[in-house]
Amino acid sequence: MEIHSVISESNSNFQIKLKTGETLEFNKILFATGSGRKAWNWLDALGHTIVEPVPSLFTFKISDARLENLFGLAFENVECSLVEFGYSQLGPLLITHWGVSGPSVLKLSAKGARELFEKKYDTTLKINFVPGMKKDEVRKKIEKEKNFIRPNLSLKLRSLVFLEDIGKEY
Repeated sequence: MEIHSVISESNSNFQIKLKTGETLEFNKILFATGSGRKAWNWLDALGHTIVEPVPSLFTFKISDARLENLFGLAFENVECSLVEFGYSQLGPLLITHWGVSGPSVLKLSAKGARELFEKKYDTTLKINFVPGMKKDEVRKKIEKEKNFIRPNLSLKLRSLVFLEDIGKEY
């Protein structure tokens, strides 16, 4: 069924004219246009305001030396924030070969799509790898882990590395 035009006779009566010449009448219409500009023209003719779309649901390209050699690392729960726009999102994050991705980033890109587009995608992304923890809690946890790892690391490595295997190709 291909639509030729949509006409509104009143706020409660719509006519859809098909290319076959047939006319269908409805008291309500739901438009799911996607990116079809033809349908946007019909909506415009019916008096609706059309907001120009912008890209959404994208990864963030980041040039930051701190991310080099980390691609492939995934984190279960981080907080990503576009502080400038007041948006944040909790969720999984993946460091990629050119920036960051994952559900938290994709949802955040959708929230800030228009603002990011208007700023030509030039803004600051803040990533909190320990959401919900205060700075002093993070310091204590790092100190505790450091004190645990230091004396036990060599014992743990000995159980993983066999000297006779060093240099062998697998």
